[in-house]
Amino acid sequence: MYESFYLRAVCPDAPLGVWIRNTVHKRPGHSARGSVWCTVFDASRGQPLMHKLTSDELRAPEDGWIAIADEPAAGTTASGEGAFMAPGQARGRCGEASWTLSWRSSEHELCHLSSPLLYRAALPRTKLTSPAPLARFDGRLVLAGQAIEIRAWPGLVGHNWGSEHAERWIWLPGANFE
Repeated sequence: MYESFYLRAVCPDAPLGVWIRNTVHKRPGHSARGSVWCTVFDASRGQPLMHKLTSDELRAPEDGWIAIADEPAAGTTASGEGAFMAPGQARGRCGEASWTLSWRSSEHELCHLSSPLLYRAALPRTKLTSPAPLARFDGRLVLAGQAIEIRAWPGLVGHNWGSEHAERWIWLPGANFE
């Protein structure tokens, strides 16, 4: 079993973007483990910057979707590493990266499968929705001490889950048409 909540936001004025994913994996007969990934794509740096943290400490908080490890409390900067994601907000620290983000979307959740029955059936083994398919992000991302202010960056919030992780994904963002 696996489940992921993730976001992708892209600067409208520069070749800069962020992808943050919070995932839980549970293999049969094993305890669940959580991972948080923070990947920043910045053309001025060359290679993407990626940090990942995996922990046995995870939970589904009452006020959110997922919390991994030493999640930072709202309005604070945690000294440890971890992440929290809920409707309209994400915060965390992983390696040299930390973030406090909020988003809004005028679009309703997008269900990618053609029938509600497919979300209850055994097949497909991977289900997905976009809780905020056309989001605008605000907040701050800090990389190795350098702050990046995020103001009205377009992006999306996604959710996928299932009994088997998809063998491959193809990302075709197409939300910024005039």
